[in-house]
Amino acid sequence: MKKDTNGRVPIRTCVACKKQAPQAELIRLVKTGDGLELDIARRLGGRGFYLHACSSCISLLAEPGRITRAFRIKLNRDKQQELISRIHDRIFRRV
Repeated sequence: MKKDTNGRVPIRTCVACKKQAPQAELIRLVKTGDGLELDIARRLGGRGFYLHACSSCISLLAEPGRITRAFRIKLNRDKQQELISRIHDRIFRRV
């Protein structure tokens, strides 16, 4: 587990289930001008959000209106389904 300069493990909150977990256990999504991007390397600039890498949190994120509320952006249904599919595929290594 990676620690910060003070020897502590960074804790983040999942946008889907609202539970806290060490940053290393979560995947990062970044708000961009085009919508949302997966940030697997955690190097992209911009507003970042974290999500548990499990099917239950992905399912919660796929609920109608959840992405709009969590990220304060509007995605049409096709873009939202594409994002959910990319997240799911990336987590479960089908990419």
